[in-house]
Amino acid sequence: MLKKMLCAAGVMLLMAFSGTQAAKYDAAPVATIKARAERGDASAQCALAECYDFGTCEGILQNHSKARIWYEKAAAQGHAEAQYNLGVMYKNGQGVRQDYVEARKWYEKAAAQGHAGAQTNLGIMYDE
Repeated sequence: MLKKMLCAAGVMLLMAFSGTQAAKYDAAPVATIKARAERGDASAQCALAECYDFGTCEGILQNHSKARIWYEKAAAQGHAEAQYNLGVMYKNGQGVRQDYVEARKWYEKAAAQGHAGAQTNLGIMYDE
């Protein structure tokens, strides 16, 4: 539960400073997230991956390959949001070769933990 709350807070923080506001964002919290991610904190790894995925954090350029690496670290620890985001990357071929089997695998892992977006995307994949 704490992992979900921390990643959700990180996501909200990142979304709040997206677009033109990103230039005004203080880089100190990003450095804190990066340090926690490097120490193995799954929620911080997910938040850092989202920085790379969307390119909305001060000092971090969009880089899907780096996003995938950090999502994988968090997903390996059972982080549902990271698993979902990996599913999205594989479905869309962002930073990875498009692979529907791999996308389904990650959606299934996140969906099993109750992640609504993964459940929805998994249902769409089954329907298609």
